[in-house]
Amino acid sequence: MQTELPDIVIGDVLQSNIRPWKIFKDLIDNVIISSYEFLMKKGAVIRVERKGGLRNFLELDSNIKLWLDSGGFQIMKKGLNIPIEKVEKLYRIIDADYYISLDYPTTPNDDPKLIEKKIKINVHNFKYLQSKLQDKVIIPVIHYSPRLDDYRKLVRIYVNEIGCDIIAFGGFVPPLLSVKGTKKSRLKGILALQYLTNLVERNRVHVMGVGAATTISILNVLQIKSTDSAAWRVKAAYGKIILPWGGERHVTDRKVNFGRKKLTKEEFNELVNLINMVKNFPLKSDHENIQEYLLNVVFRKFELRALFNLWIVLTLSKKIPPKTGTFKSIYHLARNIIKLDQDQIEEIWSKLDRIKQTDLLKYINKN
Repeated sequence: MQTELPDIVIGDVLQSNIRPWKIFKDLIDNVIISSYEFLMKKGAVIRVERKGGLRNFLELDSNIKLWLDSGGFQIMKKGLNIPIEKVEKLYRIIDADYYISLDYPTTPNDDPKLIEKKIKINVHNFKYLQSKLQDKVIIPVIHYSPRLDDYRKLVRIYVNEIGCDIIAFGGFVPPLLSVKGTKKSRLKGILALQYLTNLVERNRVHVMGVGAATTISILNVLQIKSTDSAAWRVKAAYGKIILPWGGERHVTDRKVNFGRKKLTKEEFNELVNLINMVKNFPLKSDHENIQEYLLNVVFRKFELRALFNLWIVLTLSKKIPPKTGTFKSIYHLARNIIKLDQDQIEEIWSKLDRIKQTDLLKYINKN
């Protein structure tokens, strides 16, 4: 039985010039801002406090839940070392409904000793923040690991011992995008998430940073409660639009550094047909010709491209499965993995490195 579509927590930047929650009032219930901006930009906290707090600064309605991310991913990418005490001080000052614990993400290429080190640091950081900020909801992050023991251990700590209501799962996307050992990496990523939700209850799991159309449809199949997306804004900044059935396409004349695919006439016509089926497309104007309006107005302006992408993410991408390529096969794989219990996943996991991919898929389909 299909559960409700996953909630999308909208990722935005502090100095945004868009404020999509003021435009899509019926579609946005959750917003997440990264602490990285506060930690790296002098004066950011002061500017927010002058406005009466982060909620007022962002002009959020009272019914919208506000999340504050630790910025752990950006910190790791920059090779920085942010003391947990500095994050605690920030969390004490900034008003929000949920706070993501300071975490150091693991990657598929990390060796076991490094994974173990990061796990110890992440557990320490969470316990520190929770002990110092007892009046706030701190959410721990469990990252992708090649060892199922790590999931069991962390669930015991966060859920059984401490009693956390929400668990964030990080590192879901890298295995799906892995080039080396591609198929098995993708299989491991989905199996790991399914294993975690068998341990925790899937309506308590928030998957970090899975905001593309293709991955949102996969999370819907896996019946995940929520995820967050900043892809709508990032893709627009690179001159791209998000297709509801998967992928992204360049729609501007700017130089293309990666992902060189341009929007084809056939794709554009299919997109227009979908939009015409929607009664209240929010970006419509007085233009009678929707094709001309999209090409000459929406696709040419960053702000409108971003809003277009966000509308796709919030509406069509939840309902339309990936149509071609890698993510189509991942989507159908997820439809079978959702049926596996904990024991079945453990059996498959133990055979992953010794059995052919085709045999594993036959086993999953059979069960």
